[in-house]
Amino acid sequence: MYIRRTAIKSRKDGSNYYSYRLVESKRTEKGVRQQTLLNLGSDFALPREQWLELTKRIEGILSGQHSFVDINHDIGQLAQSYVTTPKVVVK
Repeated sequence: MYIRRTAIKSRKDGSNYYSYRLVESKRTEKGVRQQTLLNLGSDFALPREQWLELTKRIEGILSGQHSFVDINHDIGQLAQSYVTTPKVVVK
């Protein structure tokens, strides 16, 4: 799993903005495909250095695993909020 930043062109005024998505790569008969698991939105403001920690925490929540390692409290809350919001695209 990883976070992908996607450039999107606005339909209203033609301006560009970025949307962030949690993506998982899967091997299929047609080759490797990426599947969006969560739409993190365009207001995603977490520094890139913390993306891996957030990704691992979201993966743990989605798989039902509890973390035995101390994690950043803010990242834990952010991960929980992304998993429980209506933006969820889970398989």
